[in-house]
Amino acid sequence: MLRANEARDGQGLLLAHSLLVVLCLAAGYLAHLNSRPVTTALALVFAVVLVAARYGLRLGIAAGIAVSISYNLFFSAPFLRFSLRSIDDLVPLIAFNLSAVASAYLAGRLRDEARLSQIARERVDLLLSFSQNLQKAIDAIDMLLVARGSGGIEAIELHLDDGRIIAP
Repeated sequence: MLRANEARDGQGLLLAHSLLVVLCLAAGYLAHLNSRPVTTALALVFAVVLVAARYGLRLGIAAGIAVSISYNLFFSAPFLRFSLRSIDDLVPLIAFNLSAVASAYLAGRLRDEARLSQIARERVDLLLSFSQNLQKAIDAIDMLLVARGSGGIEAIELHLDDGRIIAP
């Protein structure tokens, strides 16, 4: 049941981002009508970056290709015909896809760092819990019981004041 909800939510997000790409295309078209080619390109790059950052490299590149084809068809001459005859036709294709790759890479790195940060936080929480439980222990036996019951700690050695070492 949970997976079905997650899939539905994922499809809803994909639809929302697709609509955002269409809105960026519409904004680009309005900018194009007002002779603002840079604004057109920026609106389209924004759409590509957003999709790539959210969905990763494959969908980012797909968005980059779709936007570059749209740009070529609707915003560069000859209109409504795909053409790669000049550098002006090739640069948007490269720029949109490079921005997709870069933003997908950065988003992936950010996700990895967030995951590593979560792991580190869980380890610190484990040590804090262990420390708090250890402070409640009255004698060495209690300390050993706390260590055994604190999932994640594999070995413990108690060094007593009289020089004895307790290592179960």
